[in-house]
Amino acid sequence: MDAKKLAQNLARNLPRNAASLIAQGLKLIPGEIPKTVYLELKGDYPVFAPKSPLPIPIPLPGQKKTETLEELKNQLEAVAKVNGVEEVVILERGFGGGLSSAYAIHQMLHNLKESGKNVLFYADS
Repeated sequence: MDAKKLAQNLARNLPRNAASLIAQGLKLIPGEIPKTVYLELKGDYPVFAPKSPLPIPIPLPGQKKTETLEELKNQLEAVAKVNGVEEVVILERGFGGGLSSAYAIHQMLHNLKESGKNVLFYADS
């Protein structure tokens, strides 16, 4: 497998692997599992990540990583699977997505609540 295909495969599986690592990491942290998880909503949350001008999908210096809806969904699903987490606090800090992104996030939070977690949402504006 050449380097370009390897990098694309890594980038494609990164959200799923990150969600799994979060779930496993919370289980492996010594001491108590946190009862509350905080999550900040910042940015646009596009469906797909923007294309990188480089052949390997790494951010350029000064370029911020854009979190996609799929990555957010994987994070919330990982938190839903962790026993011991009782509530999730969502802090809105500059959400710039449109109505479709807002509706998708609403559905994700509804699914999180259905999994038995308390969901609190706080917005400055």
